[in-house]
Amino acid sequence: MSRHDIRKKAFELLFAQQINDYIPEELVAINEDFEEQEIDAGVKELFLNTLLHKEEFDGIIESLSKKRSIARMPKSVVSILRLALYEIKYDEKVPTSVAISEAVLLAKDYCDEGDVSFINGLLGNFAR
Repeated sequence: MSRHDIRKKAFELLFAQQINDYIPEELVAINEDFEEQEIDAGVKELFLNTLLHKEEFDGIIESLSKKRSIARMPKSVVSILRLALYEIKYDEKVPTSVAISEAVLLAKDYCDEGDVSFINGLLGNFAR
């Protein structure tokens, strides 16, 4: 799997976990059963590590978002932001600019146009 594909699958798991509030390991197992193939180790690592820091990332998102509380944000936006924040803060192999760029690409596929700008701006502010 490419790094982009790993991010996309990890995002899908993060989004599904937000909607259904599954135990993360159960969600991975359900997904593997549904797709009839094992989820890549890189996907599991990115998904589980992002969830590990969820409260920290939610605090960052709340502090940087002046107009919207996290509760009012679309779940897709929150999932993308958490994923990007994990990569920026904890994944030394991913440059900050790449994490932001990949978050914007995911947002273009899964979010409204205004949310794309919001994600780019919030992550840019965090990076500064």
